[in-house]
Amino acid sequence: MRLKIENLSIEKINPQSKQWDETLKLFDDSNIYQTVAFGLNSGDGSKLENVVIKKNNEIISMAQIRLKTLPLLNKGIAYIRWAPLWQKRNQSPDVSILKTALEKLINEYVEKRKLVLRIMPKLTEHKELFEELNFHLLESNKPYRTFILDIQNSLEDIRKGFRKKWRYSLKQAEKSGLQIESGESLEYFDTFLELYKSMHTRKQFKEFVDVKTFRDIQQLLLPENKLRIFIAYLHNQPLASIVISAMGDTGIYLLGGSNETALKYSASYLLQWKAIEWLKENNIKYYDLGGIDPETNPGVYTFKKGLGGEDISFIGTFELSGGILSKTIVKLGEKVKKLS
Repeated sequence: MRLKIENLSIEKINPQSKQWDETLKLFDDSNIYQTVAFGLNSGDGSKLENVVIKKNNEIISMAQIRLKTLPLLNKGIAYIRWAPLWQKRNQSPDVSILKTALEKLINEYVEKRKLVLRIMPKLTEHKELFEELNFHLLESNKPYRTFILDIQNSLEDIRKGFRKKWRYSLKQAEKSGLQIESGESLEYFDTFLELYKSMHTRKQFKEFVDVKTFRDIQQLLLPENKLRIFIAYLHNQPLASIVISAMGDTGIYLLGGSNETALKYSASYLLQWKAIEWLKENNIKYYDLGGIDPETNPGVYTFKKGLGGEDISFIGTFELSGGILSKTIVKLGEKVKKLS
């Protein structure tokens, strides 16, 4: 049954213009994954479609959609990561706006264009809303889990909230003679990449993201959305580095790299502390520590747990199909990808 959408419109914004990233400023839940820079560097061959949803001509929501469809047939998948955005700045969150936005997206991509609509929302609640709208949860997609640190309190109170061992390691790092620098230039990013390469050579872990892609993303981001790179030096030699994104009301720890010497001086502790100071200076309310998995990476889990943040999980990835053809195309495509 077709949804009845009144006084609503969905309008495309050219991703090649600056208008999209400028509009992101309206929302507290804006994030790096909804920037054009990230979308253009997703590396999956998808086409970007950037839409704003208006009610009575006022923007109430927005979503960057990655479309993967077969030529001529125009059937396939519309994928949305960490959106739709619906929490306007200086306004109390109104879940009816989220519902309205989802209804309009269903109307456009499922009912009209007969695509599979897959959404990984930036939400820890409202799962029942997706169920009400007939989405089904993709059990195969593991929900994003992380620690969220509330940094609205004073720095003194934030520090008191760290676990005893974490506070001790931070204090030792502060006494070690480390110097911390931060910036947004490609020179900083290249230093990070060298440290990341050193860490990967040492640990030989499985990579799930191409960190070099973030260098390309950095060049396309608006100045106010640039990634911030923090580097710890000892006697002018870089030991460790982290990369932070700060958009909306939340900062996200994206990437980290270090050499073997960094462990001796607890450089990662001081880097995180300096990142928190910088986030507070820029009026950020929360710090997302960037994903945790206590089973496969217990060391990182323990380190991040030490900051005293709240252990949270997103509600998962949801899907709604607009037709058997798109559903079949998506299933076959994902099967081929798994076999390749």
